[in-house]
Amino acid sequence: MSPVQTFDLAALLEAFADIEHGVVTAVHCGQGCALITPDDGTPGVVADFNELAWAGPRVLHRGDRVSYRIGGTPRQAMSVHVIV
Repeated sequence: MSPVQTFDLAALLEAFADIEHGVVTAVHCGQGCALITPDDGTPGVVADFNELAWAGPRVLHRGDRVSYRIGGTPRQAMSVHVIV
């Protein structure tokens, strides 16, 4: 019999609560970053292409819907995912 897998529901819900959503409104390929306008109306955040969480070309396009977390510095996005 295989062991039962358990998880901490409170920790899982807390982790999901930190995820924010928005739309890419400007892309600066030469600088390797993009501006995200959050859905909640707060000021825009900067997403460095190094924070894109997928393999392949690290680029965002204007109009992409994304999910992200706020990083170590205010208004800096990290762990950015394009919502397909």
